[in-house]
Amino acid sequence: MVLKVMAVAEDSESDVELAEIPASEILNKIQKGLDVEYSNVVVKGDLNIDNLDLPKQNIERTEFQKTILTQPEVAKLVKSKIRITASKIEGLVAFDNIIFEKDIDFWASKFGRNADFSGSQFSGNTKFEESQFNGIVQFNGSQFNGDAHFDSSKFSKFASFLGSQFKSFVYFIKAQFCEDANFGNSQFSVLADFSRSQFNGIAYFDNSRFSDAEFSSQFNQDAFFNRSFFINAGFRSQFNGIVDFTNCTFQEFANFTGAKFIEDAFFNKTKFLGTALFIGAAFNGDFILNDANFGEPFSLERTKYEKLYIRWKDFTKPRYHRKSLENWRRFINLKYEDTSYLLLIENFKNLGFFEDADNCYYQYRIESRRNLPALYKPFDRILWLFYGYGVKPLRPLVWLVILLIAFGLLYSVAGHSPIEAFNTSLTLSLSGTQLIENPNHPANAMQYWIFTSEKLLASLLFAMFLVSVGRTIIR
Repeated sequence: MVLKVMAVAEDSESDVELAEIPASEILNKIQKGLDVEYSNVVVKGDLNIDNLDLPKQNIERTEFQKTILTQPEVAKLVKSKIRITASKIEGLVAFDNIIFEKDIDFWASKFGRNADFSGSQFSGNTKFEESQFNGIVQFNGSQFNGDAHFDSSKFSKFASFLGSQFKSFVYFIKAQFCEDANFGNSQFSVLADFSRSQFNGIAYFDNSRFSDAEFSSQFNQDAFFNRSFFINAGFRSQFNGIVDFTNCTFQEFANFTGAKFIEDAFFNKTKFLGTALFIGAAFNGDFILNDANFGEPFSLERTKYEKLYIRWKDFTKPRYHRKSLENWRRFINLKYEDTSYLLLIENFKNLGFFEDADNCYYQYRIESRRNLPALYKPFDRILWLFYGYGVKPLRPLVWLVILLIAFGLLYSVAGHSPIEAFNTSLTLSLSGTQLIENPNHPANAMQYWIFTSEKLLASLLFAMFLVSVGRTIIR
């Protein structure tokens, strides 16, 4: 292998050392069904299979390939094994609408002009490692039944795999796309590995389906994954342009750990049905998660962002599926991490979502209670119970009503008529809030202690109410 690489390096320095082969010689072998095997050659002329009289065979097309790409359901059958490695193909390559029965190998070859493999079916393994495409390359509507290798390949012009099907492993490790790349409406049935690949133009992966996807890649312009479906996906990537994951579905695992988003990142209406990790991710632009859905607790641990557009309700899901009860006692789907909650509270305030900030703060206090010393926990529960940590203004009012009823019943049991008992309780409670003057009811020592207790409790609850109103209504 080392000697082979050295030979390629030496041969690439000068075309003179490469033997010249006419394209017609290759086409003649394909016509006769003979295997094509060349290495370190220059192919002169166009490799155009259109004029060859080859047997035809039905080929199964997807609805997209038939209606949008308008590809025929009959293709030419090539029985030859084709292996042209470490070579230069100077002319056009027109291998579209072909069924390749055997393996195809163009390792380390250079395509000088446009190459078209659209609508073709690769029955065996396909190898384009370290190849260089200097013209436009098209694999639109192609089907790869075996492994497809594009590792370390370079696409100098537009590269299109629109509507393609990869039924086995596909590797684009260290691949370089110099201009736009289109993988939209494609299907990746096993592993799609784009590790350390580089997209210098716009990258389109919209409306595609992935089983396992690995994108530890660099996207230097906009990247579109909207309406795509992933079972497992890793995006430990750098996105230097806008990235769009709108309406995507991540069924099991979505890993954005350490990802960097330089421009806006759109995750509107995205469904994270399994684990979603953004640990250590950095968003320099807007992080837009409006109407996202989380099947499992979502983690924002060590996630950095300037503006996160999401509502608190999106971090929750209903306990009950009846429409009338869906907003009652919802599950919280945000993992507790002290800094994550505090940053989110501040984010809601900066965006003017004050009610969301209050709800986030309320949940933060509940979650942080477990870390309090045992001595403080009872006092914390009192603050939660009686005024919701200052963000539930109705709670102290409810307790005021309960206080009024409880003391009214007490006075009734003591011998007062029901009306007189509740009137006494009302006046004492209101006097405790300083809304009316002290009624100065005649009382013995025991009654005086009871009256004082009611006024004191009422004053405390009213103070809690005023604090809550000040925090939630009067900003």
